[in-house]
Parts: sequence; C-alpha cells; structure tokens
Amino acid sequence: MLDLGTLLIDTLGQFNHRCPSAIPTLLESLRILTAGRTPSKKQENDWKLTNQTAHILSMNLRKLDSTDLIALGGNGFDSLKIFVQTHLISQGGRWMKKRTFAAWSAVQESLTTSLYDIITELLRIYSRQDTLHHTGMLQAIADSIEDITQTDNVTVYGLSILPNLNMGQNSSPLDGVML
Repeated sequence: MLDLGTLLIDTLGQFNHRCPSAIPTLLESLRILTAGRTPSKKQENDWKLTNQTAHILSMNLRKLDSTDLIALGGNGFDSLKIFVQTHLISQGGRWMKKRTFAAWSAVQESLTTSLYDIITELLRIYSRQDTLHHTGMLQAIADSIEDITQTDNVTVYGLSILPNLNMGQNSSPLDGVML
C-alpha cells in the first residue's frame, strides 16, 4: 500500500493540471499513507510524502481561482489551513525525537517553501480578510520565519508573505517579526 501510494504521489507530481477536487483527496491520502502520524511522530518516508504532497498542492493552487476554492467548500479550505499550520515547524523542532528531527531536517527547506507558496496562493485566491488571519495561523507563520534553523533564503521568502497579509492597525504575532 505504501509503495503504491508513494508511486501515485510521485506520478501526480509530474503532471501540471488544475483539479480542485484533488486537494482534499491529496490531504486525505497523505493522512492515510503516513498512518495519520502527527509531525512529532513522522518518520523519514512520512516526511518525504508530506514534502511531495505540499509541492503538488502548491502547484494545484497556482491554477485555481476563487470559484474553485469556494467549490471545495469549508472542509477543503479548512483542511488546507490545518495542514499548513501544523507543518510550519519552528525552533528547529525541539519537541521532535532525534530520528524524526533528522528526517524533518532533510526536507525542511523545500517543505517550508511549499507551505509559504500555499499561503501565498490562498491569499491570492481567497482575498477575504479572515482567510488566514486567525491568531494560530499568524503565530505559525511568525514562528517559522523567526526559526534560526531556516536558511536565509527561506526566511526572506517567508518575509515576502507579510505585505500580502494586509493587517492594517491590528496587533498580531507578526509585529515582532517585522521589528
């Protein structure tokens, strides 16, 4: 099953297509293929699959518009937000076990970049003020940008998201990042 799932995700990564219904399917498939493991318990293969899935999701989102995202319904959008928020890992994953940390470190840069791409695309597609502006998501973005284990390129890429957030006069976890 795992080999078949890995092959399917590899194959999906080679196609450049627009398929909104693939988004919930990919997220559910990832949960099944990684045995529903949370980031703190993911193994090496789990992280590789998560990284591939995040890349495929970001490619799919580049081709979507707001009507596609609305067609997904709340579940699809909420699943994407939860996926991004739980996988934007900060502070070098201190809470991870040694093996999990090593496996995450191998994909950290590309995974974080794909997650930032997903955030950027969600902000482009779904411009409502409450799209990603709840405190938990903002805190996850802030923590990941401030993570000293990230490369400079990833940090700068994360900072490029800030102007798209349009926070106005409201105080947020991102205030410290901007300072």
